[in-house]
Amino acid sequence: MSRPHTEFLQAQWLPWQSDTLLPHLSGVAHRVLSHDDKTGAMSALLRFPPGWVANELPPCTLHEEIYTLDGALGVNEVFFAADFYGFLPAGFPRHRATAPQGAVALAFYTPAAKPSDGYDHARWVPRTDVFSAIWPAAEPHHGLDLAAHQARARVLWSDPNSGAQTIIVGYPPVWQAATIETQTVDAEYYVLAGECTVSGRGTMTPGAYIWRPKGAPRVPMAARTGTVFLIRSHGGPLAFTATGEGTVKPADDPACIIPPDTAARLSGGPYAKEAA
Repeated sequence: MSRPHTEFLQAQWLPWQSDTLLPHLSGVAHRVLSHDDKTGAMSALLRFPPGWVANELPPCTLHEEIYTLDGALGVNEVFFAADFYGFLPAGFPRHRATAPQGAVALAFYTPAAKPSDGYDHARWVPRTDVFSAIWPAAEPHHGLDLAAHQARARVLWSDPNSGAQTIIVGYPPVWQAATIETQTVDAEYYVLAGECTVSGRGTMTPGAYIWRPKGAPRVPMAARTGTVFLIRSHGGPLAFTATGEGTVKPADDPACIIPPDTAARLSGGPYAKEAA
């Protein structure tokens, strides 16, 4: 079973949790954005305190993707500053990890196909400076009407087996996706910059998160100032089937989709009272 539909959740609505999320993250606070109880896959924000140091960490049994949002995180003396990305395969050796000034990072965890004593070097993506080069113009196969809106997209990682991808996408100012589409793969979205109004749900700002399962509709969206998304597809490249046209309706009474277990953890935002 896929993770439950979430559309949308501002990460700021969730409190930081201090319990240890995974063995290699001792002393690191977290906000879990979505979680698969059966497989252990999850997406989370991590907050490393200033001066955090860990030596000879146990290998993570899950594939780990890291996108640093603030500060800098070092793994084996390789530092991921803000807007740096890396893919560390399950079993990747971690001799030392540090966050001298502290750091906040977006992290994604995916189960390995089979346990291994080492790690799959072919899956490893070393430190990538996301803004080190001009992103190419998006093409139709990226989905989301990207090409039609002069968006730019950079693929950060592709699964060699399934074709699943992690991409970063930038929409220019004053864009609108009026089509209503059905998503043909599971996918998740995190707003890194700008804003985006989702018809009937409200306006997402940096920190907004969506988990949209296969078969769920994508309603019309628009933004005046442009938007930068980090998008991860699961099971294949991002793809949609158009089912109609619409307009972005104002959200006088926003109706976000938030799973009950997530709603129970809310400490802020318009839905916190409903969960109390």
